[in-house]
Parts: sequence; structure tokens; C-alpha cells
Amino acid sequence: MVDQRVAAEKQNGVGTPYIPPMTRRLKCRIDPEQSPYTCMLPEHKPVRRGREMIVDVDYPTRGTYQTVGCPIKLSDSPVAVSRPPLLGEHTDVLLESLCGVEPDEAKRLRQEGVV
Repeated sequence: MVDQRVAAEKQNGVGTPYIPPMTRRLKCRIDPEQSPYTCMLPEHKPVRRGREMIVDVDYPTRGTYQTVGCPIKLSDSPVAVSRPPLLGEHTDVLLESLCGVEPDEAKRLRQEGVV
């Protein structure tokens, strides 16, 4: 990665930002008249955090990790980014609300390894 960056600076002049090959390929596929697009370079990281484009999320088994925030910012409709559910975290609620399975039946299904 560093070698590619040095090669880009030699070819394009010192101070030219390095854009990874995958980003360049994606940029070529996006029609600039149809969708806004810009490269987020590493030096823009404080901007991403300040605008909550990158947020920290606490996860019980993993600890704190960074993930993408909500890209749409509306002053009257703030969005809270939350962690994904643990495996099986909502199984009992879904079995009851969507399938009509009683709590005792769900417990039996879990003991038998069905759920």
C-alpha cells in the first residue's frame, strides 16, 4: 500500500492524494450527474467522526467497534445507530408474535435443539 502511494506521488507529483484502485474503479462506475460522490481520504477522518459518518458501537461479545453511521442527516429526525442483535436474542419474541408459539412451547423447542 505504501509502495503504491509513493509510486502515485512520483507519477503525479508530491502531495497528490493516493486513491486506492478499488475506489477508482467504483468512481468510474458512478455517474456524477446522478449521484453525489467523493473520495473520503484518511485525512478526512475527523470530519467523518464529527458528522457521525463513523460511529462507535458497543457490542457485548466484541467490545466497542467502529461502524458506518446514518448517511442522511435531518435536523428534526435524528437517528441512533445501534448494535445488531446477538444470535437468538429475539427468537422467543418472534416465535410468539409471528408464529403464536407459547413461551412453554418455545422453551421445549429450545431444549430439543429445534430452535
